[in-house]
Amino acid sequence: VYSVTYAIYKRSVRKYNPMTTRLCDYQPHPFKITHYDLRLQLAGEATTVVADLTVANNPAGPASTDLFLHGDELNFVSVAVN
Repeated sequence: VYSVTYAIYKRSVRKYNPMTTRLCDYQPHPFKITHYDLRLQLAGEATTVVADLTVANNPAGPASTDLFLHGDELNFVSVAVN
């Protein structure tokens, strides 16, 4: 189980630039999220989000040992592995 905590300090509207993905280029993701639990703590200047994720290898995806967590305009607080 991965526990990820981050705080959202600012919210901005960004233009979304979609990319074309052709079916022949598609690959299954190497990991599956089999369970998740989100906890939100709302405050005036920041929102804290705690996400508990159960992540498993995806047998249909490519073999990988790297798990990358994407985030935009976030203040990373911690990650823990159980």
